[in-house]
Amino acid sequence: MQIDLQKKLEAIQSMWKIADSQMREYYFPIATAARGLSQIVHQRGTSPNNSTILRIFYWFVRLRVATTTMLRKTTFFILSNYLAEECATALLSNINAVPGLSELELSMLSLTFDSGLTFYGLSEKVQHDDQTKAIFANFEAWIRSKTDDVERMEKEAEYFFSLISAEVNRLYEQWYGTPYVPKPGQSLSDIAKYLNLP
Repeated sequence: MQIDLQKKLEAIQSMWKIADSQMREYYFPIATAARGLSQIVHQRGTSPNNSTILRIFYWFVRLRVATTTMLRKTTFFILSNYLAEECATALLSNINAVPGLSELELSMLSLTFDSGLTFYGLSEKVQHDDQTKAIFANFEAWIRSKTDDVERMEKEAEYFFSLISAEVNRLYEQWYGTPYVPKPGQSLSDIAKYLNLP
């Protein structure tokens, strides 16, 4: 039985529309939040003030919300191959674990905020909501006391951004006419090596 070319093209167009929709709804917000997190952590300086720590917390929560949104509506990462999915899962787990927040605190952040999160909204919650204020206090104490862990989060958020960007851009290679080339040291094999994955 041979599938005619027209049906094959219709199937490909349908799959492309689904993939494009998933990229725009889930992966772009995830990549944006990971990039924002790595950049603001990089800019923090040796003695960050409360405003800088709040901005780091904002991008951390944005990443948490973006991945939670994806998990609620679809499944975990669906990337070009198993190694990419394993790297994404490991990096996200590391990023979530490094500040030392409990599962309950992480879950509370996921339930309290949604994809419409603004810096102002988070700032208001930190000032006026006791649970959010307590979580922020733990996050702030971590930032001030665990410099090596903060630097690790910066590196892993940058790797995560690079990995998700490479995967997103793989979908659009035909559009751009050229494959996405990650920064040196941030290829899938580099990230897998960093994570000690085969």
